[in-house]
Amino acid sequence: MNNQPASGNGPAMPAKTLDDLADMAIMLAGVCDGLDPLYDTASLWHDNESQTVRRARNAMTPYIEALIIRAHELSGEIERTALAAKREGRG
Repeated sequence: MNNQPASGNGPAMPAKTLDDLADMAIMLAGVCDGLDPLYDTASLWHDNESQTVRRARNAMTPYIEALIIRAHELSGEIERTALAAKREGRG
């Protein structure tokens, strides 16, 4: 297996399996699912200054940033896996 980066935007890593990618996608979906109640708590209770609402508001930006990072990681893994499959004649 060739461990060269797919697009030069990261260190050389072995390509993931489809099971690995599926696990990453499931994790990302779970994080996305958590965003909805967090957003509801932070926005629908805008006049509430309870600790829970403040924590939800404070968590929104880093939560979204982490979600974007994970989506880019998954995209990169899919790209590397597809490239490895093409090199091996599987794709």
